[in-house]
Amino acid sequence: ARTRRPRPAPAPALATLELAFAPPPPGLPARVAHAVLVGALGGEGGALALRLRRKQALAYHLLVDGGLDDGLAITVACAPADRGEVERAVDEVLRASVALPAAALRRARARVHGAHAQRREVTRVLRSLTEADVAALARRRQLVDAAHRRWSTPGPATRVTEAAITRRGAR
Repeated sequence: ARTRRPRPAPAPALATLELAFAPPPPGLPARVAHAVLVGALGGEGGALALRLRRKQALAYHLLVDGGLDDGLAITVACAPADRGEVERAVDEVLRASVALPAAALRRARARVHGAHAQRREVTRVLRSLTEADVAALARRRQLVDAAHRRWSTPGPATRVTEAAITRRGAR
């Protein structure tokens, strides 16, 4: 008698939230403050990761991207049932970005300094940048209200592809 191998469970569909923000205002001080703000929100120790991954375990994938000359892009992948909770948590973190902890801003400043150590003008601005400067930029940008938001959920073809990849990787 032939034994049938059990079929693997289908890969779960993920809902993806994408938020996009305009580039920082002109002028190096605003651009450096923007880069520090992006650094404080992103990364493994950033405010969004702490909230969405460590505290609430809502996000399977999180990417926060931006820099001196770029806008801010946030991508969060989660279970479709968690969409509302994820959106609320992201909004709360963005609203709270006007008062980020000093330790988070120090880490973000160090990251920006490391990425731009060759640029003296950036280093000079970083030395004079205060927590209040970053908070003022966050308030002026009105991060939550200025975002372009889009939710997407993969269709059946994507789930089939993910299941095939999962099966292939499990062998």
